[in-house]
Amino acid sequence: MFVTEGTLTITNVETGRSYQVPAGHFLVEMIDTWHYGHNDGTVPVRTYVVDQVPEGVKENRVLREAP
Repeated sequence: MFVTEGTLTITNVETGRSYQVPAGHFLVEMIDTWHYGHNDGTVPVRTYVVDQVPEGVKENRVLREAP
């Protein structure tokens, strides 16, 4: 994922650790770890996402409500 505008805050649900990804930076999403992103700022967060999934896989994410 590439953040093109704003600052995206990512929180690891298991550890409670949060970190920020500002515009102009890449993020490799966590695998097999519950996490969520949110915007703490006043500027909208815009991202460019490229997903790589095996052929035949239609959905590569599992959603659940953030705590």
